[in-house]
Amino acid sequence: MNLKNRISLVICLLALSHAVLAQGVFKVWSNGEYIPFDANTVDSIVFSLEEKTDTGIVIIPSSVTLAEGETYQLEAKLIPSGKVPVNPGWSSLNPGTATVDNTGLLTAVAAGTAIIQICTSEGTRLSASCAVTVTSSGKEPRVCYLASDNYGNNNLYVDGKQFSKSTDLVYDIAHEGTDLYYYVYNDGFYKEKEKIASFDNTAIGTSIFKGFTVKNGLIHIFLAEKASATDVFPSFVRVHTINIATGTFSDVKLNQTPYSDIINCGNETSVCAGNDGAVYVLGRCKDASRYYSTILWTVTPSDGGAAKVEEHVLLKGTSDLTTTACDLELGADGSIYALVSCKSKADGKNSYVLFKDFAEVRRYEGYSDTNGYYPHGLSVDGTDVYLFLKRTGEKTADIFKNAEKVKSNFTNCQAGYIAADGKGGYYYVVSPVNVCSSKLYHSVGTLLYSQNV
Repeated sequence: MNLKNRISLVICLLALSHAVLAQGVFKVWSNGEYIPFDANTVDSIVFSLEEKTDTGIVIIPSSVTLAEGETYQLEAKLIPSGKVPVNPGWSSLNPGTATVDNTGLLTAVAAGTAIIQICTSEGTRLSASCAVTVTSSGKEPRVCYLASDNYGNNNLYVDGKQFSKSTDLVYDIAHEGTDLYYYVYNDGFYKEKEKIASFDNTAIGTSIFKGFTVKNGLIHIFLAEKASATDVFPSFVRVHTINIATGTFSDVKLNQTPYSDIINCGNETSVCAGNDGAVYVLGRCKDASRYYSTILWTVTPSDGGAAKVEEHVLLKGTSDLTTTACDLELGADGSIYALVSCKSKADGKNSYVLFKDFAEVRRYEGYSDTNGYYPHGLSVDGTDVYLFLKRTGEKTADIFKNAEKVKSNFTNCQAGYIAADGKGGYYYVVSPVNVCSSKLYHSVGTLLYSQNV
């Protein structure tokens, strides 16, 4: 090996501790072999370290088990350097079970399993995942319902006990897990008895509050907006979203061509949201021909761009057919269920129509809300659909489980709603006509609560 007076060598420092052959004589690893040389024959040696490229990333720990409501700080390291990645992207494949923020803070939402992912664009794109198991806190979601008094105020009941009563109108309620949210007309949103956000009918121009839902820390509000303050009827549909933690909001207009009227004839579930951030809105609108059609809108968020809005006409109104939007619910598998009432003027036939993912599933002939009492309800539990339906021309109602009638002959019925209990049963509320009272039952026939207000 010919050595000049000055040699630049790239060597592994770790090898120096055992690479000495004799005083002043070393061996150097080069091109797959050790080469001896005499250091006394050179003026200087320049050592340089060759930095290795990271080829992987890991999340610490790779799996974690939390109870509902608990938080845990995840860590990430690059391999083999052990460095912390700069501005990685954290995400959850099932935010309904567990969420993660941009610092890696994990929050357990509800019992189940989820996968947390991290990606980095430093050099080669690297990714890793962490398995999360969330156990139940043992708390049951609350049974919530509204009952009106003789003064037109809605009183909120939680597990049968009056939760709030004032001259303010409790307009709508929703709960996620054991957290209860409700909207007080012209005042704002409350979690338990703490005000968390203000939103009234003048918050966005001339919008009218129609309903809301809560999902993964976001309040999604269904608004019907007048084109101008002088208009009698609203003509645009909007979804207004408030982030509970930050107070920030976003707003999406669902129709660009105005309707001549927008009416929401459903209950509080005329708007719902999925774990993927998509929002669903059900309402009936009067088109240019002045016929009422029932429409289901989907609003899908997009990364860094405008939300994607799709309009699905479930039942189109005609000179012979009038429709009414009734209820909306999202199944655990992501399927969207909608309940619509319709009446044929030609033959006088009335029916409720059940839709799944925008396609008609079943008709319930002889039932409708044409008298205006609206005692309808829809609730989904796995593959089972529960419905509280009013008979046409009567103040009576029946309960169905899919196509089977499971309870019947609710007489003198002004309002009725239903909610699956997640255990193969259901709760239902019945309010008599012209009597300020509500009765809450379980499907086994047990009267749980009776309120006279």
